[in-house]
Amino acid sequence: MDKSAQTRRNRRQSATFFTLGLIFIVGLVVMLSNVYQLDGLTDTVHDRHAIRQNTRLRSLQQFQAAGGRGVVGEARTRSVCIFARDGPAILHVKAVFERLGYDIRATKDDDWDVLWSLKSPYVAFGERLSKLKPHQKVNHWPGLGSVTSKSDLATSKLLSAPVGYRLPKETDAFRAATKANPDKMWVVKSGTHRGVRVRKQVDNVLKIRHDANLFIQEFISNPFLIDGRKFDIGVYTVITSIDPLRVYTYEEEILLRFCSLPYHPFDEAEVNKYVVTADYTPTWEIPSLVEAYNNFQYSHKQALNLHLGRQGHNPKPMWQAISDSIREVMHAKEDGIREIVRKRFSHQNFFELVRFDFIIDEKLKVYLLEVNMSPNLSSGHFAPNKWLYEQIVYNTLKLVGLASATAAHPADVSKDERDMLVSLRDIQVASDRCASAECDDNCKPDICQLCQLCRTPYFTDSVKAAFLEHVNRGNYRRVIPKPLEEQPSTVDVSKAINSTQNNHLMTMWFRGKCEHDKTWCT
Repeated sequence: MDKSAQTRRNRRQSATFFTLGLIFIVGLVVMLSNVYQLDGLTDTVHDRHAIRQNTRLRSLQQFQAAGGRGVVGEARTRSVCIFARDGPAILHVKAVFERLGYDIRATKDDDWDVLWSLKSPYVAFGERLSKLKPHQKVNHWPGLGSVTSKSDLATSKLLSAPVGYRLPKETDAFRAATKANPDKMWVVKSGTHRGVRVRKQVDNVLKIRHDANLFIQEFISNPFLIDGRKFDIGVYTVITSIDPLRVYTYEEEILLRFCSLPYHPFDEAEVNKYVVTADYTPTWEIPSLVEAYNNFQYSHKQALNLHLGRQGHNPKPMWQAISDSIREVMHAKEDGIREIVRKRFSHQNFFELVRFDFIIDEKLKVYLLEVNMSPNLSSGHFAPNKWLYEQIVYNTLKLVGLASATAAHPADVSKDERDMLVSLRDIQVASDRCASAECDDNCKPDICQLCQLCRTPYFTDSVKAAFLEHVNRGNYRRVIPKPLEEQPSTVDVSKAINSTQNNHLMTMWFRGKCEHDKTWCT
């Protein structure tokens, strides 16, 4: 190889090494640059993460300061403790709670949001029910046994109930009543509604061995009959507050139950002729009602109203008398219930669903028979009642705020969310008078006590709760405070109405709302 060729070869090798070196240096620079940028990016990410964490911390602090008690970003599920043996009695209750997104919790777990019990829970749960958290709800009021006790109710001398006597304690009064009305028949009852039996002879009644659960009550011997059957009318009722007293009845539907045997010919030995038992005859088996109920899909109440109208009766006074009877009972018992609640419990943790049972006579006069705690909600015997019971449960939970439209756990509801549902401006009434000199000078006049500047915090909370109940009432309608559009009462309960200052103010508040919006009159 000549010298010139070797020189050219050396030059090519040098150029190759130079190119490779240059590529290596450029790559190294790029790599170092990327590392530097990645490091900066990491710092930025850490900075942003820190900012985000600080923001969350500030949000949490603001949330807690506003009244929330949960952890931001933590999804908590609402829960219900159903204190009852699993079976048909709670099937529909469980179904409604599950559809509303509730978890079913064990009885031993106290971290529930709702306690739904078929019997009074105060023995089983003891002092725990006097130490409830603000958001927890229980479906039985302390002290409401004075309403649901059959013997107490029958012997309370209510105007809307057949007169009753405790024997032997009230033997003399009973003898005087029978002497004045020798043709009346009497029915012997027990607190469990077992052993009901009509007695025509007074001496036979007095020979019965009586105990604390037995009592005697006037028997309504001329009941209104449909297709020869005696029946009772069950009206579902919810007590949402005791002080001030607020009570609602399920307006769109009732429970109709017919005796399993025709009333005539009357036979006091055959109780199925005059006592509604568990094996009662349902509406859809009564010839005069079956077309309206099955073919036209009328409710029990609509079918009854249609039949009464065809018989020449106006049912409106009857329903008015039923509402008046419910008011009479609740006003008669409210003071005793309120005192029991005040001693140990908070007013905000309880509600109760009961069923008032009535009968009517040939002239449609209303008589209250009893008030049932934890009324039957099982469709095991009568499957078509499934939707009645599930609608009752759903509307009840909606009325008392347990069918929430917001996703927040009850314990985590912030002040912003509460103000979104109802604000102070929503509950203002009589603004022209509240801004007057009369209220500016003092808070003593009744109307002034509805003003924002004069209301107590307790009453403000009560009014907010009443506002939400009205908005969420569904098929329920208020009976206490009395709706302003109703006709004069057929039962004189004027002495009982507004027996407390809070009740009086609540009635005035509804009246003020009604003046501006007629929907509040009902």
